[in-house]
Amino acid sequence: MIILCMARCLLLMCVNDMKELRENIEKKTKEAMSRENKAYCVKDEPSYSLDDAKASHDKIVSQILKWSGKNPKKSLDVGCGFGDLIFAFAPKIEKAIGIDMDKGFIDVCELKKEFYGSKNVEFIHSKSEKIPFNNDSFDLVMSKTVLEHVEDVSEAIKEQARVTRLGGQVYVECPNYMWIKEGHYNSWMLPLMPKWLFRPWLKIQGKNPEFLNHIQYVTPRKIAKALEKNGLEVRNISLEIIKDVFSGKDSSRPLSKAFRYLKWTGLGMIAYYALKWTQFYPAILLIGEKKE
Repeated sequence: MIILCMARCLLLMCVNDMKELRENIEKKTKEAMSRENKAYCVKDEPSYSLDDAKASHDKIVSQILKWSGKNPKKSLDVGCGFGDLIFAFAPKIEKAIGIDMDKGFIDVCELKKEFYGSKNVEFIHSKSEKIPFNNDSFDLVMSKTVLEHVEDVSEAIKEQARVTRLGGQVYVECPNYMWIKEGHYNSWMLPLMPKWLFRPWLKIQGKNPEFLNHIQYVTPRKIAKALEKNGLEVRNISLEIIKDVFSGKDSSRPLSKAFRYLKWTGLGMIAYYALKWTQFYPAILLIGEKKE
């Protein structure tokens, strides 16, 4: 009887400890998100929950693996943020590593590692332009909404290619600055709008233009050329999705049904080639496979 009581007490202590750890993680994550919001003068109160983050990133990982068509054993997330992508990959991979230049983010990742009890994940404080690993170390290297923030885009891509094994892949996802909306500021803009013009436009909206200095205007063509320069054969996933929509093949999207009925007019493919030529679409999704 005494042993059962002790076991129950220990179980309750463990449950309470995990609950406290969860609350601490969510609190620190929201604080970090709030600091970023203030940098852009975004007044919305950030929301974050471990359960929601896990569910959404599980879907993201499934989609990345579907596009990849491979089963990587070792992956690297460059600019891992709060580590949600790493923890979603962990059950599907032998080793998952995240690097980020923000020490506060890495501290949150370490707390999550304790919470999830993940043994095959690791987090390192490091810049994207100087990845602390040897050549040919990873099957899959990812950078999700990171390249628009690095100091040197070309050097960051060069480093990602360097640590990717032959036959391995680099997955890049970031906003497209040929588009008409800047997501960080949630502001309409001209494609590649000059920063000297964008700053007063942000001030008119009551937003702080200072952080604009830290944003790189990346485009699909620029990123693809940098990947190709470093021996990667590039697939433009964004264009593949757009083509499926405008050809009517992707029945899950509203526009797809409309273009399916108008297929005989050729309007869908005309729209597709126009967007391909102008690079006029919201997000950059690219996968580069290392061939040399």
